[in-house]
Amino acid sequence: MRKPAATAIVALAASFAAALIFTLATPSAVYATDLEAAPASSEEVSDDQGEAAWRIEDGQLIIDGELPEWGPLSDNGSFAPWSDSRKEIESVVVLPGSKATTCYQMFSGCSSLVSIEGLENLDTSEVDDMGGMFSSCVSLEELNLSPLDTSNVTDMSCMFDYCASLKVLNLHGLNTSKLQLMGAMFLGCVELKELDLSSFDTSSVANMDFLFWDCLRLTKLTLGKDFKFLTEYFALPRTSSWYAYTDSGMVRMQDNKQMMETQSSTSRAMMYAINGWSTETIENVVEERWFDEGIMAENHAFYDPDSDAWYWADEGGTIAQGKDVFIPKDETHRENGGKWVRFDDERRMIKGEDCQNGNWYYFDLITGEMAKGEKYLDFDAEHTGWYYYNEITGIMFHGDTYMRSSGGKWVRYNANSGKMVKGLQYFDGAWYYFDSITGAMAHGRAFVPEWGTYAIFDLITGRG
Repeated sequence: MRKPAATAIVALAASFAAALIFTLATPSAVYATDLEAAPASSEEVSDDQGEAAWRIEDGQLIIDGELPEWGPLSDNGSFAPWSDSRKEIESVVVLPGSKATTCYQMFSGCSSLVSIEGLENLDTSEVDDMGGMFSSCVSLEELNLSPLDTSNVTDMSCMFDYCASLKVLNLHGLNTSKLQLMGAMFLGCVELKELDLSSFDTSSVANMDFLFWDCLRLTKLTLGKDFKFLTEYFALPRTSSWYAYTDSGMVRMQDNKQMMETQSSTSRAMMYAINGWSTETIENVVEERWFDEGIMAENHAFYDPDSDAWYWADEGGTIAQGKDVFIPKDETHRENGGKWVRFDDERRMIKGEDCQNGNWYYFDLITGEMAKGEKYLDFDAEHTGWYYYNEITGIMFHGDTYMRSSGGKWVRYNANSGKMVKGLQYFDGAWYYFDSITGAMAHGRAFVPEWGTYAIFDLITGRG
């Protein structure tokens, strides 16, 4: 005589499971909330079911005690006992000693809710369902769930779906070892830019379809070694602009399938797309990269307006630091030349004078190109003039040298400043004369303006 009842229960369970599968199968269906069918009053909840555990005062929901159980199969009704007043709730305060055995659509549809305090006071150790917990909380901008005990939770599907104003979400440290359903968990979180799921264990998860659907501003995603994508239908936006830290370096993702395969085969946890700088510590190593419109800079220079400086990204995106870099005019034809530039210990391109290991160098004030050969530099009145930098190393030259310019000439560069000497000079116990225009050292008979007469200078050494 009990078989018909048992059959009815099985049929009901099968019907509910089918409805859940359908809901997670289409993005549009996920947006819908069962609260639209909720009663205008809380008649589904018995008057004696947890009334003392909650109250609403001037738009504030106060939870103070053990809440009744609710849900699709509960005798107490499908929704939280305050569901009829959900649109009036602006804040939630949880007092010490409070407890919940379900969080199913707990605050779903609380469209005016802007703050929740005291979640550390809510005992959720027996909760297995957090599905739709904050669904359509469209005014909520910040949420910290790290104090919650989620060790027995199996369902987080639609947990934050359509939290359209949510910008900061802290899920750090949540235990998801028993989690089975997380489909559409963040669907429609259009303002969420960063998300840290590094503590998530998805080893028991059976569905994560549409996980990030319409997370249009999501640019940074941190995943841990226990997080694995199940299928390619997790709907991360702009897949081709995302990168993964792998054992072989940074890898650009081409599609969801590659992202799924990469995340399943590496313990390096980071995947993201971003504009500007991104700095992360991965396995105690600081990794910093530059992104432009979601594309990582690699083998080219880039300009950061915030620091007003140029930088260079090597292959793999590593930023050049404390070294010289050759930048070719044409990467495919390096033989066509280019320029040498230097990046300091702060990784910025050096411009102007620079001293390394006691040697002086000069880098163009506009292009940053290292000076080589003869160079006229416009400094102050004392230092403006000609300088000579080694053709290979770029090191500033001091002393006498033969130059092929101006038909060939011997010139002298000041032992201290490196500036080309001109005019009458006394050095090492002898007089020398250097042409006032070309700087050529006089040899033989030459007119010396400073003396107003001719003088004789050694034909080889130039001593007079």
